[in-house]
Amino acid sequence: MGRLKRSWPVAALFGSGWLVMAGFGYYNTKVLNTYQSDDEQEKLQVRYEKDYKKYEHMPQPHYTDVSYFIDLDPAARSIVYSAGIVLKNKDKVAIDTLYFNVPNRMQVKLDIPGAELVLNDSALDQRMYRLSTPLQPGGRSSSPAREAGNRTDLQQRGVHRAGGQRKLLQQHGPHTRHRLRPERGDPRP
Repeated sequence: MGRLKRSWPVAALFGSGWLVMAGFGYYNTKVLNTYQSDDEQEKLQVRYEKDYKKYEHMPQPHYTDVSYFIDLDPAARSIVYSAGIVLKNKDKVAIDTLYFNVPNRMQVKLDIPGAELVLNDSALDQRMYRLSTPLQPGGRSSSPAREAGNRTDLQQRGVHRAGGQRKLLQQHGPHTRHRLRPERGDPRP
């Protein structure tokens, strides 16, 4: 009986440690960061196909000139950037709606002069903007310096699996640009 009394503090210590670790895991996966099960991801994919398949061949302007201002802070593991994008209509029809797949896990602000946000599906990272004046065939955006600017803070929060934003900060060059700016049209998630 005396032996059980002496082992109780050790059991309480291990139990407390387990509760702290479980709380840390819960906080990182449910509060700071989101986790989606395979079933949840599949439901989102089905909804994406159902809701956005019809826009697959929607005419979209092309990015012709892109200028970035990028501020990396490796110590804080963050990146803040803004971009000026010039759009050109290379299709044979006028474009009255811009369709973007916004990078997930980012706080993105798009500033498009003369455009109104008509769709913002944050669960699937989809946005659509209706232009007050359609972009005519062969036409370019009227405000090339800030046609579609965005500012994003990618500071990593908590523990990420597969490297999280650290990979973005370690890589450089043209192959990482698409991770910063919104994609036009229908890239599959």
